[in-house]
Amino acid sequence: MRLVIDDKKRVGDWVGEKANSPGGYSGDYQAVGVQDKDNNLVGGMVYTQYTGYSVEIHLRVDSPRHIPINFYRYVCEYGYIWMGVERGWCEVATSNKRCHKLLEGMYFKREGVARKSLLLPTGELVDSIIFSCLRQECKLIPEEYRYAGPIDRNGSWLDKPTSALNSGI
Repeated sequence: MRLVIDDKKRVGDWVGEKANSPGGYSGDYQAVGVQDKDNNLVGGMVYTQYTGYSVEIHLRVDSPRHIPINFYRYVCEYGYIWMGVERGWCEVATSNKRCHKLLEGMYFKREGVARKSLLLPTGELVDSIIFSCLRQECKLIPEEYRYAGPIDRNGSWLDKPTSALNSGI
C-alpha cells in the first residue's frame, strides 16, 4: 500500500463517487488517499470547508480492515497537525452503520442528528448524523501534538510542543 498525497483530483473524484459529491470536489480542498499494489485507490479522505480551526471530512474506505493503521494516522496528523485544525467533522447518513463504526474507531463522537439534511445519489433526502473529533480527543496523533497550538502558513508551530522541537518537525 502507498499513500497518495500528490493527486488530489484523482482522490477527490474517487471519494466523491460515494460521498454524495459525484464528479468530485471543486474549489479549495485537500485530499489524501491510499492505493494498493496495482495503483487502485482503496481509501481516501477529502478535507473541505477549512476555516482555520475546523474542517469537514469526506471519507471513503472500501474495506476498512485492509487499510493500514498508518493511513488513518496520517490523515489525522494531516488535519490536526499540518492544517492546524481543532475540530474535524463529517455528516453521515443514519443508515450507514459501517461508516459510523469506522469513525468511532477513529475517536469521532456523535454530536446529533440533522433531519432531512443529506441528499443521496438516488435523490432521496435522509437524516444524517454529525460526527466530530477534537484534536485533544484523537489518539491517532502523538500525545504531544494533541494540545499544541496551530502552525502558521509556512509550517512553523505557533505553539510548538517540546518533543516536536527535538524531532525537527
